[in-house]
Amino acid sequence: MQRVEYTDTVCVLVRQDGNYRLEQTHYRKTKVFEGSISAAELNNLWIVLNADELRTLSQDKIPTHIVGDSVDVLAIGIARPGHWQNLMFSPEGRKEFRRSVGPLVSWFDEVQKTPHTELSHEHGNNCTPAMEPVVSHASSESAANRQSPIPPPAIAAGIRDFFVLRLIDDNIFSPGRQADRTCVIVYGTGRYRLEKSNQEVHEPAHARVYLGSLSAQQMQNLRGILDAPDLRSLKEGNPPLDTVFSKGERIDLSIPRLDHVQVLTFMIYLGMADYNQDTRYLKVDASRILEPLRKWIGENIEKYKGDPLKESITTQCTPTREEGELKTVN
Repeated sequence: MQRVEYTDTVCVLVRQDGNYRLEQTHYRKTKVFEGSISAAELNNLWIVLNADELRTLSQDKIPTHIVGDSVDVLAIGIARPGHWQNLMFSPEGRKEFRRSVGPLVSWFDEVQKTPHTELSHEHGNNCTPAMEPVVSHASSESAANRQSPIPPPAIAAGIRDFFVLRLIDDNIFSPGRQADRTCVIVYGTGRYRLEKSNQEVHEPAHARVYLGSLSAQQMQNLRGILDAPDLRSLKEGNPPLDTVFSKGERIDLSIPRLDHVQVLTFMIYLGMADYNQDTRYLKVDASRILEPLRKWIGENIEKYKGDPLKESITTQCTPTREEGELKTVN
């Protein structure tokens, strides 16, 4: 679970035995802690997580907001049988679900006040769960931090083949007033989902959604781009995930590797909002690393788009098992 508010980012990862990891970041300075909650507290948490409204909630039911007046993003990942339930809320998006999400937010605030042991900041990993225990527990039906498709036998059963790539590209214009979002998820089966959304502040987002399939050659070319040494070797993008900006382009990239999901954020052109400073514009050159991938997406997915869905409900390209296995588009 993670919450981002302007210059502050807090995340917590709770394991089944009650042990947890807590990370707090303020102005790029991160503190890492470990602690544990009692069996009774863990049981109370499970009751909150298994409330009917939260248990059955999916991303497509949560209102999408690309741009707004404030920065307060809540992300939740819950291990369910066979998959991870991943949800993301803006302040507006979680108003409708305050009955089930409110108690979880209250627990999140309280756990930060419990006694815990501080570790070196070098142990920080953005509260990412380990891959191996999750895959083993779910009988190869899930990957950490993702709702993952089960690949067919013809495709290697390694974790990289649940999904190959997830990319979200946000462009914000007219400082903080208008935004466009493009997201892409590509599965190991060759299936893909493309979403193109736009929104003006205080207005609902409008989206178009497409599904399609890639050839074996297209998939091979994509894997070659993703395995390029300069991309593969990156530990994080520039700047870190908690950067708040009022104008510019941000790309969030998730690539499953052998033992982890590589998560990168790139700022292409940036106007950062800060309470104590005037908006400042930075030029961040990520084109050398991203150009081959953006070109491939443009030529192989955006150019042809795929089959449009009649009901264009966004999922922020969250990986799902059913979508990855789909052979035909209705």
